[in-house]
Amino acid sequence: MKKETITRRLKEILPTNQISTNQTVRDQHAGDESYHTKYLPDIVVFPHHTEQVSQVMVLANEEKIPVTPFGLGSSLEGHVIPHKGGI
Repeated sequence: MKKETITRRLKEILPTNQISTNQTVRDQHAGDESYHTKYLPDIVVFPHHTEQVSQVMVLANEEKIPVTPFGLGSSLEGHVIPHKGGI
């Protein structure tokens, strides 16, 4: 599925200000404090409620879009790096 289509579908779930394809925001979510190679996510979302998280996950599951949860990026293990892109 194209990024534009994913973004359009996400806008049915989240307000526009909770979705970002901005390069700087994507860079901030591309890695952690580890030595591992950074990979850009295609889209970053900022859900505010459990229901929003659930709806994003349903969309991702339906469309086989990888999802990488991200907290503060202070990890040293590389587990927050979206090596397959996605959300």
